[in-house]
Amino acid sequence: MATAAGSVEDFRSAWRQSIAVVPRVFAFLWEVSPTLFVTLACILLFNAFAPAALAWLTMKVIVDGVVEAATTASGWLALVVPLAAVFAIWMINAGLSSVDVIVRRVLQQKTEVLESVKLLEKSATLDIAFFETPRFYDHLHQAVNHRWYVHLVANQSLSLLQQGISLVAMLGLLSVLHPVAIAVLLSTALPSLLLQGRFAKRRSEFFDEMARNSRVQEYLHDLLTSRQSAAEVRVFGLARHFVDRFLDLARIQVNTFWNRERRILGVDVCLSALSLVGTALIWVFAVIQAVGLGFPSATSPSCSPPPCSAAVNSRDW
Repeated sequence: MATAAGSVEDFRSAWRQSIAVVPRVFAFLWEVSPTLFVTLACILLFNAFAPAALAWLTMKVIVDGVVEAATTASGWLALVVPLAAVFAIWMINAGLSSVDVIVRRVLQQKTEVLESVKLLEKSATLDIAFFETPRFYDHLHQAVNHRWYVHLVANQSLSLLQQGISLVAMLGLLSVLHPVAIAVLLSTALPSLLLQGRFAKRRSEFFDEMARNSRVQEYLHDLLTSRQSAAEVRVFGLARHFVDRFLDLARIQVNTFWNRERRILGVDVCLSALSLVGTALIWVFAVIQAVGLGFPSATSPSCSPPPCSAAVNSRDW
């Protein structure tokens, strides 16, 4: 119960933080490049509605067309249009996937450039007293070495928005197909949503915990490789000591990261399997419903009573 309550609270906290941060992130991306941001938004909208469109075409339109063609002998030409639509969505999705990769890479590079400019401008305005405190250097180290984190937050925000739109579209589709499917989808998707906030919080805590560790590693690396400190390190025989200290800090960082991600990975795999089971149940339900409603039952009479009776009486021969 405590774990579930903590997951719900982390989920709420993550949502509150997302609501506060997402508008600022999107405004920053717009400042970086309006063209790339609009392109990425268009790709997001297509990817958000594509699963619902494919589900509608495959689970409703095509299945109904197959049932009608098999039961009424009306022909299979009516399936050409929905099959072509499915193929077109697949092709567009494949093309947009390549465009999406390029757009995100270019946007990431432009984002890091603008981040660096803003960081340098801010550093130039700070009082010299800030540069005398270790805590300031921890924050500065995080800001310099985790510039990619802003782009990561932007990607996660866009993905979260895409998943939200896709979920709403899928729920609307399932409400038309059958209400039971909504219950299956929510019961398999909600656990993952609840725990994503907890996972995000743990990953954020890792970067905070390792800020001092990473900064000391970088300092040791500079001592061992910079021209200014090369003479002192060799005169006092400090190379081995610095290398061992660097390895100790690196092991702590790697072990902490692995222990954290190993637990998250195990839960994430289980949640993914649960989501796939829910999707499979919806498909099985749709197929059973289509077969049960569209095709005549094996136990139902397929001929009028007199011929059937004659067939039964033929056993007397």
